[in-house]
Amino acid sequence: MNNYINKFLEDNEKKMISIRRYLHENPELSFNEFQTSNYIYDYYSTKDCLVEKDPNSNGIVVTINGQKPGNVIGIRADFDALAILEETGLSFSSKNNGVMHACGHDGHTAYLMVLAEALITYKDKWNGTIKIIHQAAEEIPPGGAQSIINSGLVDDVDFFIGAHLWSLLPLGTISCTPGSIMTRRDHFSVLFKGCGGHGSAPHLAKDTNLAVAFFQTAVQSIISRRVDPLEPATLTIGSVEGSGSFNVIQETVKICGDIRTFNSATSKKIKEEFVRILKGISIMFDIEFELDYNHDYEEVYNDPIKMSDVTNIIRDINISNHINILTDYRVTASEDFCYYRTIAPSCFLLVGAKPENEIGYPHHHPKFNIDEGSLLLISQVIGEIVLKLMEKVD
Repeated sequence: MNNYINKFLEDNEKKMISIRRYLHENPELSFNEFQTSNYIYDYYSTKDCLVEKDPNSNGIVVTINGQKPGNVIGIRADFDALAILEETGLSFSSKNNGVMHACGHDGHTAYLMVLAEALITYKDKWNGTIKIIHQAAEEIPPGGAQSIINSGLVDDVDFFIGAHLWSLLPLGTISCTPGSIMTRRDHFSVLFKGCGGHGSAPHLAKDTNLAVAFFQTAVQSIISRRVDPLEPATLTIGSVEGSGSFNVIQETVKICGDIRTFNSATSKKIKEEFVRILKGISIMFDIEFELDYNHDYEEVYNDPIKMSDVTNIIRDINISNHINILTDYRVTASEDFCYYRTIAPSCFLLVGAKPENEIGYPHHHPKFNIDEGSLLLISQVIGEIVLKLMEKVD
């Protein structure tokens, strides 16, 4: 990559790690990232760039103009955390009890802040415009991407690039998969309404707990018996709310969950089967239900032409780390990065961050962690991609 940017990043690797650890200690939930947003804003406020706040979220867009006008590329990183009690035992564990950076967003923010500083420092050596998109609220629908888009702050972007640190891939591995790489998502809640009663007289009640138990088992047959086995899909019931006394049959029980697929046809099929089974359970147990079923995120789609360019750039990159490129690696997670392609073509990379000689705990696990060596790697890779593509964007 460009030697001046590469050297800056190498010289400031400790700064990336320090920022990441500060953010890890001070996580904030989606739509409430006020301290984090101010921290990011203050970081740029004394630098030679334009810093703008999204008026409808905690997101921030930083505009860096090069030596001459040219193409516009947006680099996006998210910065919200999750409602998880951390169990890593790290010396920089969360100070905010019950809130944790368990998805790598602290790392995303840290690498991008230092990369942006490098691009600002050497803005006289490249042409065009780079927009640094620090996005809030990725974790919870409707997400922060739509707000950034609606703000008009990125209307002029020609190409969007994003990346996610991935704890299930080893350091040095990068997924450069064209097409759909992350799933679209629907989420649902069902309130089962029966008739409460005493545990000694179940015949006088309408048992919602039993109905829910049957329903949970029945809906799992949708994926195994109603969806083409060559079409990846998941259906998860993540919560069941129906607490009460041991000798009481609850009048209401609520379940919540989500469904993930790679295409709308499969999503439609699953919803039809979901409702059919729900109606059958209602008749079977003589209960009523209230269904709230919504679509939130589309699939993340990598533009094949742009991804070909990105992959070739990564193959030719000259850095100390060896890079293993995957071109057919998809995951059933979801991301609101999907919406940036409504403005311009986009590519999203998965960058290996599994801690060496440790268990690679999955994202959203209370012991989730990343290899901090991934911060330098991701900054070098994204920096190289952006500078090389400045002349290739149509």
